[in-house]
Amino acid sequence: MAALLLDAPAWLALLALPLALACWTARSAAAPDEPTGALELWRAAQLEAPSSARGAWRWPPRTLCALAALVAACLALAQPVWRPRSGPVVWSVVVDARAALGLPAPTESDGRARGQTRAQRALELAAGALEPVLAAGDRVEWRLVSGEHVLAASSTPPSDWPTLDEQLCGHAAPTWERFDTLGTLWVTDCGAALAPRHAGLASSGAAPTPGVVARWPGRALEWDGAANVELVEPAPLVALAPEARRGPLGRALAAWCSARGATLCDPASCGDAAALRIEFAALDAVERSAGEGAGWRLAGRCGVLAPNARPHSVLLAEDGPRARPLLRVERGRVESALEPDAELSGDGAAFAVSCAEAFDRALLPIAPVVALEERQRSEAPRLSAPRRPADPNAPPRQLAGWCAAAAALFAVCAAALRR
Repeated sequence: MAALLLDAPAWLALLALPLALACWTARSAAAPDEPTGALELWRAAQLEAPSSARGAWRWPPRTLCALAALVAACLALAQPVWRPRSGPVVWSVVVDARAALGLPAPTESDGRARGQTRAQRALELAAGALEPVLAAGDRVEWRLVSGEHVLAASSTPPSDWPTLDEQLCGHAAPTWERFDTLGTLWVTDCGAALAPRHAGLASSGAAPTPGVVARWPGRALEWDGAANVELVEPAPLVALAPEARRGPLGRALAAWCSARGATLCDPASCGDAAALRIEFAALDAVERSAGEGAGWRLAGRCGVLAPNARPHSVLLAEDGPRARPLLRVERGRVESALEPDAELSGDGAAFAVSCAEAFDRALLPIAPVVALEERQRSEAPRLSAPRRPADPNAPPRQLAGWCAAAAALFAVCAAALRR
């Protein structure tokens, strides 16, 4: 919708000065009382004089023009901007993908949010903040974001983004400053730590919630509301096909499982219970490739890894300008474009250390984990509505120049008029 906005509204405080000066001038312009002995003159003055209130205040045209000039000058300093009605807008809702949003939301004094997760409560607040600003033809894009990665997108309000059970990848908070634009709404549970300049904010708040705060293979650390308690858990399962265990990657994985207390299993038998999977791409019959790591080198027949939009890192890249990923690591999965029996050369110990670090990054957390500070945090909900972005086809109109011209015109009139 169209709106008149002020880019520097603080200058409006100066309006008090011309108003005070005008009142003082008008008051001082009143005719003084003088006694006279002519009774008839008094009677005529009584009949023709205005009321006492109007007689005490006079507003000569010169004073009015001067007042109008000062008011127009103050408005020019406040930099008024006329924003015409814009066309349809695509609103962007950035939903925090951290596992903490799967925790229970704090129950408000009126009973709201009882039984809801932080994500559900924040999404409910977001829908309420969008309702008054949406216009006919507008669309809303809901995006689940970790860091700078968009994990999922929807054109309808999601009811279960994100749930704690889905957070097997330990997603990070969005890079908020990248999404700090008009027409954007942030959805999170930690609004107290955020100060968006342009985006809106819908934060569910947080309340202390006991639960698991750290996990290692076979062990876990749980906060019970007062102290941390160590728990014993089953060993994690690591899925690798038996025929792939003879190669360098398989041998490094077997040594790592022995050191970490994990159990190697056949992918067909462990199913979805595997905490980590080692997968190999389909091989090309002819193409070979090689890559060099920190003191070691792998070479052999290779395939092509499928594109991956999830957060990941590359442990080994192909030599040459193409630099295709040959070993790719993400939470719960390690993918190899090279054949299982690839040739290892160089420092075998350095290769084992590199693989162990990659397996650690991929395995932990083994199951959804919310950090201790996230479970202990307490803050109230926060809500600020998003602002409509400007339409590039209908640019705003600056009115400061018109106000300045009006001020000059009234000033000339005031100078030309006689008191």
